[in-house]
Amino acid sequence: MIFLMKARILLQKYFKTRKGESDALFTAERFPFNRLSDRSIERIVKVIHKRSGLTVNVFAHLLRHTKASDLANSGTSIQIIAEILGRDNISTSQIYAKVSKENILHEFKRTS
Repeated sequence: MIFLMKARILLQKYFKTRKGESDALFTAERFPFNRLSDRSIERIVKVIHKRSGLTVNVFAHLLRHTKASDLANSGTSIQIIAEILGRDNISTSQIYAKVSKENILHEFKRTS
């Protein structure tokens, strides 16, 4: 997994100060501090979504999808996106190859 040095330092500090022995990044707040399940993360995102007042549908996978889409729209190759997402098969990352109309117009103007 790729980390910026600042993120690596902050994560090392976090792991030194938090309770429990799990090597998971996200753990329960109470003993035995186990790894959060997919369902727990979904509940947390749902609570944050309600607090935010956003009217669009928000779900945990949207964070991953948004980052991958942003990378694609900024010109990052699909091979790099697949690597960042930890995918072995590049075809599962092809959904992010769809570029926005704004990017198409920008590239058209840039090359004309």
